[in-house]
Amino acid sequence: MCVTMGQQISYKVLLLAGYRSKPNEITTAYQTRYKALAPIAGQPMIMHPLNCLQNSEHISEIIVLSQEPENIRAALKNYQLSDKVKFQVGQNSIADTILDLWRKQPSGQALLITTTDNCLLRIDDIDHFLTSTEALNADIYIGMVEKSLLLASHPESQRTWIRFSDTEVTGCNLYLLKGRHAEQAIQFWNKFESSPKNIMKFAWSLGPLLFSKYLLHKLSIENAFTSISDVAGARLRYVFMPNPEVCIDADKLSDIEQIERILGHHKK
Repeated sequence: MCVTMGQQISYKVLLLAGYRSKPNEITTAYQTRYKALAPIAGQPMIMHPLNCLQNSEHISEIIVLSQEPENIRAALKNYQLSDKVKFQVGQNSIADTILDLWRKQPSGQALLITTTDNCLLRIDDIDHFLTSTEALNADIYIGMVEKSLLLASHPESQRTWIRFSDTEVTGCNLYLLKGRHAEQAIQFWNKFESSPKNIMKFAWSLGPLLFSKYLLHKLSIENAFTSISDVAGARLRYVFMPNPEVCIDADKLSDIEQIERILGHHKK
């Protein structure tokens, strides 16, 4: 939800904290069903983005979504949570959960979406992302980081890169649903939820001509988003993020090690 308070726009956030059907190396290593509860720098992973969102003046409400929200709430009982934070049951499918909540939103209101492994999210990142979307006209906005920017400061980083003719980018788990055709884009994305990092499968969905251009690195990011918008039936726009660390999410144990090094450096 976004509401206007004077000149300030305030948003509702969906913080995705569910578990996947198959364990990964993080949940296995820490013997927890929820990756969101794996410890990072002395506190549950979820507390890092949650603290940032709680302290953002842009955010009026934070909905923590999981299949068993009472378990997440109980695990955070010793941490200070603001009145902004609510816990709600989510479905097994992320896309179905988002679609259900989006359909319940009043017309014209927006949803900001991020994930519990977005541990390096800063208030400045939220400010930049939301302010940038106000100058664009789309149904869904996606935060992205350019490869050159991340490797300039963290050359050891390993991300899933999408290579275009003019840049290479990766996502940073920041999405804003805003326009009236956002539902079509959610339904389109639902086809790829089981394999979100399978870029080739996604590229093939755009048709053989654009797939060939992508393989030959002849497709620009602008043309790609225009084509995705046409196929999805909704306008999608990207927002380049100036802080490259926001794309370093905790997918692997090596990511946690890198995140803890960065957090330790920030405290010095």
